[in-house]
Amino acid sequence: MAVNSVFRNINTLPDKRDAKALHNAFQSLDEKPAFTSLATAGVETYTASMLLGGVIVRDPAGAGRTDTLSTAALLVAAVNAAGVGGARVGYTIRCKVVNGADAAETITLAAGTGGAFETNQVAASRIIGQNTSKDIVIRLTNVTTGAEAYVVAA
Repeated sequence: MAVNSVFRNINTLPDKRDAKALHNAFQSLDEKPAFTSLATAGVETYTASMLLGGVIVRDPAGAGRTDTLSTAALLVAAVNAAGVGGARVGYTIRCKVVNGADAAETITLAAGTGGAFETNQVAASRIIGQNTSKDIVIRLTNVTTGAEAYVVAA
């Protein structure tokens, strides 16, 4: 039985907060799209769909790169389109970025338009070294059209 079928009648449960907690507990069992695999000899922008997919495997292809996360507006639109209850302040997107470089090439993460890194995070924590990975969490902080924003912890 698919996990999503468990939640078909989620609105009939007596306490929707319990239903949400149950859904979050099973979220890792939900089907996800295939990993995003990138080997561009240049910078990349990680699209909203790549980030929602949960895993990005990146080969910087010859040099260190600074890759940019999606814009806040596109992330909010993608969450709204994903059918997960709609974008709201506090909604988080988790994604693992893997540096599959074959040499000493790093990936530096940059926030897209409307995004910012958590204020207590030093710049060095945005760097992903060769053959390592980093879990990033993007938290939506404004979902109002025209003012979308997020904060990233990496």
